[in-house]
This record gives sequence, C-alpha cells and structure tokens, in this order.
Amino acid sequence: MRVCVIVPTTEGPAPILRLSPLAHAPRSVMRTQDDYRPLPPSGRYHAFVQTGGALANRLGPEGSGQFELRLGAAVETGRSWELPVAIAHWLHAQGHELTVEAPDLVIWATG
Repeated sequence: MRVCVIVPTTEGPAPILRLSPLAHAPRSVMRTQDDYRPLPPSGRYHAFVQTGGALANRLGPEGSGQFELRLGAAVETGRSWELPVAIAHWLHAQGHELTVEAPDLVIWATG
C-alpha cells in the first residue's frame, strides 16, 4: 500500500518523503528534501531507532539500525515527530511504500 505520513509542525505539515536504511553509516539522520545538513532532532532520532532504542524495542530487528529520514519540511524542536516517525518505520518494516504522490492512505499524527 502507498502511504503518506505527515508530521504536523507549527510551521505547517512536514510529510515523510523517504525512509532509507543506511548499511554503513555511523548514525541515523533526519534531513529535509533539499538539504544535506541534519535537522536538530537528528541526535534524538538516532537514539530512537538505534539497536536497543525505543523503536527497536517495539518493532524488533526491522525497526533498528541506521536510517536516513527525508522530510518535506523542517522539524526543529519538540517530540511530536516521534509518533508519525514510529508509524512510518512500522509501515516500512511491513513493506508499505512511503510516498506523497497518490497515496492510498494519509496518516496525520502527532505525539
């Protein structure tokens, strides 16, 4: 199924564009679509998804490791990104496609 997961922010919606496993990266990272620089919550995101982290403990091996999460807009502060990111990781682990183009389902979630 094609699913669009949206992180609501005070600046507007930040859709999750892509979630990519990174086989040899030292850390997971959150970035916007057109920027190479990590977003401020990247350190917390890494702790969230790393082996032994909160998400890995819930999803098992499919939810742990290093990832690059690409967003359509910046997420600067707070923890509201955690629930939609957890949902995106779960969907990804189940084989669903994360997309903003013609999704079958749109999930708007906040923590």
